[in-house]
Amino acid sequence: MSTTTIKDIVNASQHAIYIYNAENPNDTLGISTRLGPNETFPHDLWIPWCQQEADFNKHCIIIDPSQPNTVRTSANFAIWQANDVDGNHVRVSTDGFFHYSGAWASGDNAVGGNRKITFKDNTPLFFEAA
Repeated sequence: MSTTTIKDIVNASQHAIYIYNAENPNDTLGISTRLGPNETFPHDLWIPWCQQEADFNKHCIIIDPSQPNTVRTSANFAIWQANDVDGNHVRVSTDGFFHYSGAWASGDNAVGGNRKITFKDNTPLFFEAA
């Protein structure tokens, strides 16, 4: 399995967002890390692998646009990577829950390599090579 690393998360929105790595909480200080408007979070966050719903609580990165959060809710985004029937991709849930053959991340959703994620008000998450 290839490692996909988030090198930067850019908040290009008009409000704060909160980032939490459920697989490695120390990556986000053990709690949700606040990222204010027009701020960048430079880091090495490995996107967790998750193949089944039972493992999802501990194998995703949560981005919440409304509040500090260390649990998934319907108000946040969850990011993971999985090799499923539709291929090997970085995936994003817009309702915070696991989905088999989940939606591919917008932009560069190939597995492996470095990524930058940009969060915008009108296009919540966009992945590109970093």
